[in-house]
Amino acid sequence: MSGRRERRNQRDREALEKLGFEASVGTTKSITEHSSTLDEFLANAVMAGRSFETNRYASVVEDSEAPSSDATIFVEDDVTFDSNNLPIPRRPKWTKDMAPEELDMLERESFLTWRRRIAELEESTTDKRVSPFEKNLAYWRQLWRVVERSDVVVQVVDARNPLLFRSLDMEAFVKETGEYKQNVLLVNKADFLTEETREAYTKYFVE
Repeated sequence: MSGRRERRNQRDREALEKLGFEASVGTTKSITEHSSTLDEFLANAVMAGRSFETNRYASVVEDSEAPSSDATIFVEDDVTFDSNNLPIPRRPKWTKDMAPEELDMLERESFLTWRRRIAELEESTTDKRVSPFEKNLAYWRQLWRVVERSDVVVQVVDARNPLLFRSLDMEAFVKETGEYKQNVLLVNKADFLTEETREAYTKYFVE
């Protein structure tokens, strides 16, 4: 029985690695590129505990043009969703009595549910797209655990456009884990701004 379970777990790990869902401890590989429908199929199959074989007929379009070093955040004429409209994934409720395997599966299912919500949001409109976001579950797990153990959480944003980088849902998530917890917004590179602009942002955030 243990041999069959190990083979099944190995299949799951191999499928998850194709998606960038690194299962090993300490993984720090960031995955932000857009995923394909095949990726979603693999993830759904893993979550359902099915064994499967991939059909190699999907067409792939690659852009061979490498981005320039001074590439801007917005590409061509694409319009991205306001980051404040994009939720972050939540860690499912858990107890100390849960087995590690049970918690691992719950976290993966919660992560996939979030991925589907992002995909549905992008498909709901033709004039906007979702900007690149972190697809490595290991990163989100680190965030969940850090927030759970912290009394103060600091968001570092770029002073040249702090509202673009600020995540209100992140602040809401911090409060969900404990009403006593404090959110701090650290505006980096403020020396790039004029004194008038700094005062305007200060007034905005204080209000």
